Amino acid sequence: GNIGADYLVGGLDNDSLLGGNGADSLLGGLGNDTLFGELGDDFLNGDDGDDSADGGEGNDFVFGFDGNDNLKGGIGSDALFGGVGNDTLEGNAGIDSLDGGMGDDMYLVDSTTDLIFESAGGGTDVIVTSVNYNMAFSSQIENLSGNAASTVGLRLSGNSGNNMIIGTNSITSGDQLDGLAGNDTMSGLAGWDIYYVDSTQDVIIEAVGHGTYDVVWTSASYTLAAGVEVESLAAINNSTQGYELNGNEFSQGVTGSIGNDTLYGWGGADNVTGWLGNDLLFGGDGGDGLVGHDGNDTLIGGSGADGLDGGNGNDVFNLRLSLIVS
Repeated sequence: GNIGADYLVGGLDNDSLLGGNGADSLLGGLGNDTLFGELGDDFLNGDDGDDSADGGEGNDFVFGFDGNDNLKGGIGSDALFGGVGNDTLEGNAGIDSLDGGMGDDMYLVDSTTDLIFESAGGGTDVIVTSVNYNMAFSSQIENLSGNAASTVGLRLSGNSGNNMIIGTNSITSGDQLDGLAGNDTMSGLAGWDIYYVDSTQDVIIEAVGHGTYDVVWTSASYTLAAGVEVESLAAINNSTQGYELNGNEFSQGVTGSIGNDTLYGWGGADNVTGWLGNDLLFGGDGGDGLVGHDGNDTLIGGSGADGLDGGNGNDVFNLRLSLIVS
């Protein structure tokens, strides 16, 4: 097309359509087509085939229709609809509306103002983001991932479903991952990551050496799976509900709430802390440090040379090989 509002229609083969300046309408037809709206508020429809459509500059409507399509909005506030197929949608600059339609779709997000719509039963979809993102208003999206090219950690939050949430590979800062409701799987990758857990069925994936100080905050009883290297497992401190928290074979801090907690360090040299409440603290293997703080606590060092500090209250100590501090 040239200057002005053009109407371009492709044929049966693989076509390339360029709108030029003006409010253009581009229809790809059959085949695997390439559509570029360029300047102006354009309408692009890939129609059948695996199409690539880019609205360019302006407030564009980009429609993939059938096939596995790659849709971009360009500069401006754009509306992208994938249709049937496994589509990739990227709004780019502006306040964009993205709807993948049926199929397993990928949404590439670079702004918190982007709006994502996905119907129930629309497939298994993923949001890949380079900015902090909360899926609370995208209830039909299953997965959320940080952009692998991100150089900073992100705050990523799920929704009411069972989500897979993956952080970034930033080594200068860490990610904050919160699955919210549902049974979620979270992996922070590199960097020092913070996980927020609210279900005993939440899964943390943290490989050995991926970060120097990773933390799990939990509002539910929780057990760290074998092979998960985190340095701290801690209950949300403002909760009066007692928890059972279990460390694993690595050395870590295990910290209770203000309720009556049961805390196990298990393997490694652990620091097990009860805070308020009448707590049961068990160190397990290794040279552990157990601190009851307030309340009438029971401290069991387990094997190894342990340090036991009951704090305030009438406490019970299992001596074995332990060193009583107070």
